[in-house]
Amino acid sequence: MTLQEVSASMQIGFPILSLLIGLPLLGMALVAALPGRVGWYVAIAVSAAELLLALVMISAFKTGSGDLQFVEHGPSIYHLGVDGISALFVPLTALLTLLACLSSESAQGDDSRSYLASVLGLCAVLELS
Repeated sequence: MTLQEVSASMQIGFPILSLLIGLPLLGMALVAALPGRVGWYVAIAVSAAELLLALVMISAFKTGSGDLQFVEHGPSIYHLGVDGISALFVPLTALLTLLACLSSESAQGDDSRSYLASVLGLCAVLELS
């Protein structure tokens, strides 16, 4: 039995999985480059946007189908898609990322920036798996 694929452009109109992976990577670079407290605000904004995108994805997910959904193909580099189980982990990862960033509010200085950049990088890696 082979899985059928529903492309992201047909289902939602834009490459949402690529955005869910690229947004925290962009945020990671910004947080690492910005000074202390500004980096914290950027990390919160990026992780909140990540959660919003994940909720948009889960709301457009078609239940009752065994197909891979939101499928994206790259030029022999990547092939992304979600099924019923992995679709649940995307918003969970985004929520935990936001909570991890919010919990670092009391920490300040360079240690906070490296922690927040690491959390956003980990979010991107977890979205890939």
